[in-house]
Amino acid sequence: MFKIFIEGTALGGGCVTLPNYKTLVGTTTDPSNVTSSIESVGYCRPGDFRLNVYVNGAFIGNDGGTLWLDAHLTFEDDSPPLKYDCVNGACVGYTMYNTPGIYPTLSACEQACGTGCSGKCVSNSDWAQIEGLSGQLKNRNCS
Repeated sequence: MFKIFIEGTALGGGCVTLPNYKTLVGTTTDPSNVTSSIESVGYCRPGDFRLNVYVNGAFIGNDGGTLWLDAHLTFEDDSPPLKYDCVNGACVGYTMYNTPGIYPTLSACEQACGTGCSGKCVSNSDWAQIEGLSGQLKNRNCS
């Protein structure tokens, strides 16, 4: 999920300039579906405006009518970071096989999952043994 913010120079009470103002107006799953339009107001100064924000064409807000001298939309991804595990010598996201997510980043996983695997990977000889046993079980009737 992405948080949608309006950032810029706002006009506060008494038409005081508020530089670097940032306010949350909503959320979206896809920032490419977010648009905005300017509503000229001219209340404090000529050229001030409201920035109306839309997701998939539906109006979601304008920060309760804050007036802006300049403004733009920004997005922050608040999704949990993807963690990684070393599975058979390859780094995979922890959601792929519902593994615990030992490594916080892909680069940390790649470092540990390379030669030697830092003791957290199945060795080639162990993997070969697993494959051999698996092959033996394929032809068994377990009913």
